[in-house]
Amino acid sequence: MNQMLTYNSIWARRGRAVIMSNDAKGCYDRIAHTVVNLALQQLGVSKPALQSMLATIQEMEHHIRTAFGDSKESYGNDPSQPPPQGILQGSGSGPAGWSFIAAVVVKAMRDQGFGYSVWTLIRQRAIAIVGFAFVDDTDLIHANHDRQTPTQQLLAEAQEALALWEGLLHATGGTLVPEKSYWYLIEVVRVNGKWGYVRESRQPFELYLQNGTFKNKRMEVYQAKQSLGIMTRPDGKMADEFKKEVKRGGRTMVRRCPNKATTTRRSLVQPQCDNPANIRISIGGHHLHPGTMQGTPQTRPQD
Repeated sequence: MNQMLTYNSIWARRGRAVIMSNDAKGCYDRIAHTVVNLALQQLGVSKPALQSMLATIQEMEHHIRTAFGDSKESYGNDPSQPPPQGILQGSGSGPAGWSFIAAVVVKAMRDQGFGYSVWTLIRQRAIAIVGFAFVDDTDLIHANHDRQTPTQQLLAEAQEALALWEGLLHATGGTLVPEKSYWYLIEVVRVNGKWGYVRESRQPFELYLQNGTFKNKRMEVYQAKQSLGIMTRPDGKMADEFKKEVKRGGRTMVRRCPNKATTTRRSLVQPQCDNPANIRISIGGHHLHPGTMQGTPQTRPQD
């Protein structure tokens, strides 16, 4: 929802921004022990406890357990090889360790001047956003509000931001999955008396990963990609998400809710009634227009 609100903010301000989506490969499995050691010590975790946990991971012998028994092959606990890194899947220290590492990386990005800084109109507060992240999935954002700055310079700054993000992840032991990375240029302009978004043909540019050896895929603002289970696109339209929900039976689930006039309070909690978890979780990020919802039952709140 915060990401969709940011898209709306860019449109309302007739602004410009670059969105760079990427996926960290392995995440917990690639965290360097030196990095997580320092990060968790900053949180107040004792050094002996960390040494005990990390030494155990480095000295473990790992097998794969299947329905047919444990694998004969294994890895780890080999004096001739570097000790295994990562903090293992299911480890209680995983979320806390990765969150604090990510916080340090995000702060480094902000300190270098990358992100989206705005003054909120309702609460009158200054906010600075570097990106939107959920574990290993991150959508970086970079904007320049100076209209005198050419768009090509904004895109060059975005390339610097992407290179810095990739380098910082490498420093923690991680890396990006180039095939899962893509980016958008959001630029609102007035053409023939109407406001709209700039197409790639008017602002050709490329962003690269892996020191310029991999061309990052560019998307148009009207092209949707799935993010945390929701099909989103920078122009704010939800037609792709609606089609996806209908295809997987979302319309049938909506019909389970009472198809009659209801109170305002009940309409707010109604998405929870009998809908499966995958629909209840994603529905908070939806802002479907009534016209899009034609053909599905509607509830009409009563004051």
